[in-house]
Amino acid sequence: MVHSSGNSDVNVVVSFRRELDKIRGAPKQSLNEQKNDHLTVQWLSTAVGELRAELAELSATCNSSAELQQTQEISSGLDLLRGDVASFRRDLEELRAEQQQTVVTLGQLKQDVESSIENGQKAMAMAVSAKSEVSPFSSYYYIYYFSIYYHIFSST
Repeated sequence: MVHSSGNSDVNVVVSFRRELDKIRGAPKQSLNEQKNDHLTVQWLSTAVGELRAELAELSATCNSSAELQQTQEISSGLDLLRGDVASFRRDLEELRAEQQQTVVTLGQLKQDVESSIENGQKAMAMAVSAKSEVSPFSSYYYIYYFSIYYHIFSST
């Protein structure tokens, strides 16, 4: 029993033999026909070579286009990063300026507090001095004492 694939192989061989018999039995070509066939083969060979060259050129162009696109994407990404870095630098400079202003403000506040403490100590010394000079039962004592406190709290 012959398999179907074996049967098709036999058919192919028989077909090839028939074609060979036709070729062998065919009359010989003339010299002009042979030259024409030879020129046709040369022309086809040249055309195939040119097509291969064009395909190679197209392939190179496609590769160049892909590389160019990738380069443009990388360049675009770098531009975005440069913009971010510039923005971060501006933010950093603003923060430094704010920090310097805060340091100046804190220095002024420290001076104000020290001045208030000094004024309070002077007022206290004046009050102690005045207390020793004025009788505790005198109304002047209370007025003087009140004016010293007023002076302390109004200077701050």
